[in-house]
Amino acid sequence: MASRGLAFLLVVCLMLQGVFAWPVVQTGARGSTVVALQDLLKARGYVLAVDGIFGPITASAVINFQIANGLVATGIVGQLTWPKVIILVKFGSVGKAVHAVQYLLVYKYRFLAGAGSIDSVFGQNTKNAVIAFQSNKGLARDGIVGPITWQALVS
Repeated sequence: MASRGLAFLLVVCLMLQGVFAWPVVQTGARGSTVVALQDLLKARGYVLAVDGIFGPITASAVINFQIANGLVATGIVGQLTWPKVIILVKFGSVGKAVHAVQYLLVYKYRFLAGAGSIDSVFGQNTKNAVIAFQSNKGLARDGIVGPITWQALVS
């Protein structure tokens, strides 16, 4: 019982420190975080352009995603939507979610060497870049992009 209380206290402390804070992204937003969101929506089967512009088509995809996942359909991606839209990626993963990670590592954080590094395949170079990013952010250095690493990438 004491361990449950301690675990709860740890989660509350982490939340107060902003570890679990996700950015708010909505209509009018632009940039690499929007590219990542669009990639993640595409990975989940939504049809939209990946252009880094949060316009009406992205808003519609977000609303449809929120409805499909039991969320309030606001069209705003924040604390409740990010955790449901992210996809765990690791060595050997392929696809749009990997593209999102690589795009952020290249254009937002410069942990991969240029556009040629964006191939949607989570190979050794991507794993090394993720580990370097995690180290830089003080995160567990496991080379896996789970919720905590995603939060750091999109923030």
